[in-house]
Amino acid sequence: MFETPVVVSRLAQAAQINPRLLEAIRARRAENPGIARSNILGWHSDTEMLQWGGSAAADLLQHMVRLCDLQTSDTGAIEGAPPRFVWGFEMWANVSPPNASNQSHAHPGAIWSAVYYVDDGYAGSKERTLGGNWFFTIRVFP
Repeated sequence: MFETPVVVSRLAQAAQINPRLLEAIRARRAENPGIARSNILGWHSDTEMLQWGGSAAADLLQHMVRLCDLQTSDTGAIEGAPPRFVWGFEMWANVSPPNASNQSHAHPGAIWSAVYYVDDGYAGSKERTLGGNWFFTIRVFP
């Protein structure tokens, strides 16, 4: 009934940003037990990654905001006027070792949700058993 847009993008600065993100995520995981949400057998950080993720998290967020801005149109906007809305953000990290997964879940109230893989687990291999599957389930909330 309602279309669900999906946007795919590559981060041009991934080679520079990913090592810094990995370092921040590993440090946070070492000092913080994380939270239980949708993760099964994995680690889910708190949602304050913009504070502890450093400039790499800020760079990633900037990329995501640009994507959201490009894909979103405010049909009630007045030309030349300031935007009528600003984005709100939460960012967190999931670490999913072999056999871990995330339950199907929704982000009610979110106009956009983004996923970025810092390390997909393949380490350059084409061996499909090293990775997992990702699929969307469409949940429409009133």
